[in-house]
Amino acid sequence: ILFNNSTINRRSSLSWNGFAKVDLTEGLYFKSNLSYEKYDYNVKEYNNAQYGQASSVQGRVQKSKDTSETINFINALHYDKTIDDHHFAADGIVEAYRFKQDLFHASSTGYLPGNTEIGSGTALESIEGYEVEDRLTSYLGRISYDYNNAYFIEGSFRRDSSTRFDKSVRAGNFYSIGGSWIVSSEDFLANL
Repeated sequence: ILFNNSTINRRSSLSWNGFAKVDLTEGLYFKSNLSYEKYDYNVKEYNNAQYGQASSVQGRVQKSKDTSETINFINALHYDKTIDDHHFAADGIVEAYRFKQDLFHASSTGYLPGNTEIGSGTALESIEGYEVEDRLTSYLGRISYDYNNAYFIEGSFRRDSSTRFDKSVRAGNFYSIGGSWIVSSEDFLANL
């Protein structure tokens, strides 16, 4: 009877990723990437009515379920061109992301011996659950230039819109600019 308790955990996950790339002209291509992931986690726990932590409530059964699903869709246009010592590159990217989670938990008490299904209890102890869904839409533009693979400059702009925030502050704009110089490529350092 002391070993009459049981816990069953079930997990499953599915992950898929696929892409397609099309060369439009020399130096210009379009790439589309779609990824999907689903995760299920189920727990069923039985505590017997005779001994242990559920003996005062004549046994307990608890069930929990956690299901999550993620979809990410990215479309990118990339241009790359080199003319003598000058190199130019540009990207335009659109991303759509969705995460959805469904959580559920229930427990009941008052079990006759041999009954281990949650609906066989005489008293519902708790029931709770919720769904949450987050979405993110992003637009990104990036331009870069380098001369002789030694002097670099890059600028980018990104706009994100997320359902995690109130509608009044849902979207944000982000800018960046950067430059670099590979000093070791200079002739005056060649003898060092």
